[in-house]
Amino acid sequence: MAAKNARITIKKIAEYLGVSSGTVSYVLSGQAKKRKISDATTVRVKEAANRLGYVPNQLARSLKTGSTGAVSLIFLDLMGGLAHRIVQGMTEKMALRSP
Repeated sequence: MAAKNARITIKKIAEYLGVSSGTVSYVLSGQAKKRKISDATTVRVKEAANRLGYVPNQLARSLKTGSTGAVSLIFLDLMGGLAHRIVQGMTEKMALRSP
């Protein structure tokens, strides 16, 4: 269904399945049970999202949640290797937390 380079959106998944975009959004954000969406619909949405190649838009998600997950560092002295060791250590720790 998806053309190359065409972004698959929640709206497109909803149209494909004949359900509301809200239903798709709730399922993909893990709120299906809370919103009393049936298990059958939940499975259909997840399968369609996978089949169509849905990838969440991280910019939209960060605008909605108010969190980007970005980390900023300011170093006054980049000489001596301390900054490099700190960044390397943080990078390793953050990699362990990535999904």
